[in-house]
Amino acid sequence: MHSFTSVLIFLNCHVSYSFNDDFSTDYCPYLSLLSSSQDTIIYTNSETSKFSITVQSEHNGSRCEIPFNNSIICGISIGKEQNWTKQWFIYWGFDEDLENYFIRTIYYSQLTSHKCQYNFSNQHYLNADSVEFELAYDGLMAYGFDYNSVYFYDLQLDIIHEVQPSTGNLTFTPSDLSLTKNAHQILAIGYLKDGNLSSSLMYATVCLWNVNSTNYSISIMDCHRLHHIGYHFSEYHPGPKLSIEINDYNQSNLTVIGNSANRSIDIYVYDDMNLIHKYKYENNEETNSVCWLRDGHRIAVLAHLTSTAICWFDNPWIWVGLKDRRHGEQYATPCWPGMYKEEDNILPCRICPTQTKSDGNATNCSACHPSSFCPLASVVDINRTDYFVDIQEELTYPKSSDSTEFEDILLTNMFLIGRSSRCILISPLFWMLIVLGIIIVILLFIGIMKFFPQSHRHRTMIKQIFRQADIIGEGEFWIGGLMSFSLLVLLIFAFLFTNEYTNLYPIEQADNPKLICDETIRNSQFDTNLKLLTTRHSSEDQIIFDMLNNQSFTLIVSFINTNFDCSLLTILEGTGHNLHEPISPMQCSQLNISRIIHTSISLSHHVTFQYTIKHFAPIGGLYVCLLGLGNMTDDGSNILRDLTFCKWIQHENQTIGYTPEINLINTKVINRTESLIEGQPMKSTGIWQTTYTGLELSDQLLYDRRGEYHRYLSVNTVLTISLDENQFYVENSQEPISRKGEANFHTVLFMSLALEMFCLIFLVFKLVFVPLFRYIERKILSCTRVKPLINEKTEDNTEMGVINLGHQKKMK
Repeated sequence: MHSFTSVLIFLNCHVSYSFNDDFSTDYCPYLSLLSSSQDTIIYTNSETSKFSITVQSEHNGSRCEIPFNNSIICGISIGKEQNWTKQWFIYWGFDEDLENYFIRTIYYSQLTSHKCQYNFSNQHYLNADSVEFELAYDGLMAYGFDYNSVYFYDLQLDIIHEVQPSTGNLTFTPSDLSLTKNAHQILAIGYLKDGNLSSSLMYATVCLWNVNSTNYSISIMDCHRLHHIGYHFSEYHPGPKLSIEINDYNQSNLTVIGNSANRSIDIYVYDDMNLIHKYKYENNEETNSVCWLRDGHRIAVLAHLTSTAICWFDNPWIWVGLKDRRHGEQYATPCWPGMYKEEDNILPCRICPTQTKSDGNATNCSACHPSSFCPLASVVDINRTDYFVDIQEELTYPKSSDSTEFEDILLTNMFLIGRSSRCILISPLFWMLIVLGIIIVILLFIGIMKFFPQSHRHRTMIKQIFRQADIIGEGEFWIGGLMSFSLLVLLIFAFLFTNEYTNLYPIEQADNPKLICDETIRNSQFDTNLKLLTTRHSSEDQIIFDMLNNQSFTLIVSFINTNFDCSLLTILEGTGHNLHEPISPMQCSQLNISRIIHTSISLSHHVTFQYTIKHFAPIGGLYVCLLGLGNMTDDGSNILRDLTFCKWIQHENQTIGYTPEINLINTKVINRTESLIEGQPMKSTGIWQTTYTGLELSDQLLYDRRGEYHRYLSVNTVLTISLDENQFYVENSQEPISRKGEANFHTVLFMSLALEMFCLIFLVFKLVFVPLFRYIERKILSCTRVKPLINEKTEDNTEMGVINLGHQKKMK
């Protein structure tokens, strides 16, 4: 027989009950039929009504049996530090004759290898509905819980004390207990009734109790609900078996819980006041018992207790299913990249916090560069802006201008001075005012020359030059020549504007204008319609639809900052839930050392892909691209544009969830462009517009509600990407506001309008300002008594150079 180098544990079981539930009877909700100490295992055989005692000494071992008369035994317990010098144990059960629960002690000694000498203590009856007991390490005091009370069983005095917790009636049905080595604290696990008085539900709960065996007092410090689903109230059997065991071997304050309600193994840390959940193993088994091995780093688990087995364990973490003779083992493994573990123990690796990273097998995480993309579980520093930028083709046409009449647009831009320096410098009105300013200076200069007789010849020559340039007065007035220069400046700018404006079409090919203040102005007006794909099309229109339908797509998915490689990735293709191997081969590669898994696959327009990563693989981000090559017809009237859509997907400072769903919906967009020259054919341009929607991209809400340990339960990551098409298409129509011939015609009309405007200004000047100037001149001459030299045959009608024709005739 093996020596007891580790704690012998609870797996000598022979159960063939006539009831359905594996771990209970009608009177014993939860059976505890096996208990062990340093060198002893005691097992209850209900079929033979005997206790089986196995003792292992340093050199040999022995086994004996003790019969019992009680028909229903609910559990047994022996102190963990009891040895061959302390040979006793307690057991409890249900007396069917008296219809009451009881507890008593058996004292034994081994005479031979198969026989024991034994005697029983007094049988103590309990006012209980169901009860669970646990002996202290030294075996001198037992502690028990039932639905409403707590019991202190003093084995030395052979008396039992029933007390109420300091917090009052808890309505707590116990399933298992575990004591600390000094018996100052108890962890009790069971089903606690909901505090809502109207509710009949009980929830799997573990509670931390502080115990004082001197004055037989007990108080609850903290409770944790183990499962979010409640069971309907029954003090006899509220829910599945729950088990618990404190690790007192390495002072780690760890405790393991066999959580059958959640089909998992939970690890908690406790102190004097609190319980803190550390990790959850998903074992998908109802667990009868759990136990720490002596090194304090390994756990043994018993599940589905329905047949006989004796098991001695020396593995890191073991679970045994006796129902179908299965067992499994989990060994300590190095941490994967993006994870760390401070100590080499049974606790799992944890993911690195935000803005930290690890390259694998790490005891801590190193800091990332502040500007790097480093969410949870990061492996390396990645500068997102160097690789991953959202790309979305700009397909929507802008809103048409409020003014779609060329005359309005021309007039607005001719007499506009903007606020920016660029707009001022290219403004026609600005340069016209500059010319007018020069004209005013020339007028003042000519007026001053009138008072100097020696400059009369030069003054007459200047007037003659300007009279020849007179457009407004048809060569009659020299001042009209001056004004004609301003008009000429305005007309030059008008023709330049018309030439540049007509070339701002179509919008896809137009550059920003150089001589127009508004850089967004375009010679385009737009119309957008939403139409069903079932709409009938002409043979000319059908060409662009066929080109869109036949365009091939390539889906590129990059997994960013993750710890798996291409060998762990499989892809299924199909429609809906009908998935199979992809028709086109997948290309998968890892980009240098950046922990970027790059996949590429060709696909049709209606398809679903399922990417399965067979590994615990946190994903920092996804970069999804949909690409398609363009085409055009020989005559260039139908153009299929390239499809380039890329989307960066992440959840701020979190990892992508384990079942993310991405939907890419494509919409046909048809752009109709009328020709700038009348009579030429219309051009059609087709392109796909991709819309992204993402579902369940992060599981953080689940972790916040149910615990961070849920992050580590999923073994596989399944990414689903669906590609579909909208049942309607967008038709954009574009036509010029003004074609070239029309624009030139309107510019000539503007020239005539400008000429009439200047004539009107000149007439106002002659009727209003000339009399005023003459009056001022007479006053000045009368004051100075200087008579200018005037030749009435050659002088103009006015002293300022303007001749009033009617007045001149009277003088002659």
